[in-house]
Amino acid sequence: MAYFAKAGYGAYTIFMSGLGDFIVTQGGIITGADKSHFEAGLGATYFSTFDDSSIKNVLTAAYADYRRQKPGEHGDFRVGFEFPEFLYVGWGFTFMLRKEMIYLSVI
Repeated sequence: MAYFAKAGYGAYTIFMSGLGDFIVTQGGIITGADKSHFEAGLGATYFSTFDDSSIKNVLTAAYADYRRQKPGEHGDFRVGFEFPEFLYVGWGFTFMLRKEMIYLSVI
């Protein structure tokens, strides 16, 4: 089992409704020793909209997913559920700052 922390920034759009950005911070766990892993995290997401600067929200951010990554390799595949988003599929690149301590993923 390994523990991790992550942070991210992004933008979003709701078709014909508006634009905004978000900042997310999470911590969590990764289990599994071979190529199949369970990953789960919990944190907070700050949302704001570009159209109306008075709309700002902080929401709980949580997710659970299946992660396929061979030991010692950097490529990964994920499929899971995330709140406040929904279902997702991702392919990415993972690198470690410390062995089995901190993982940063770019998806």
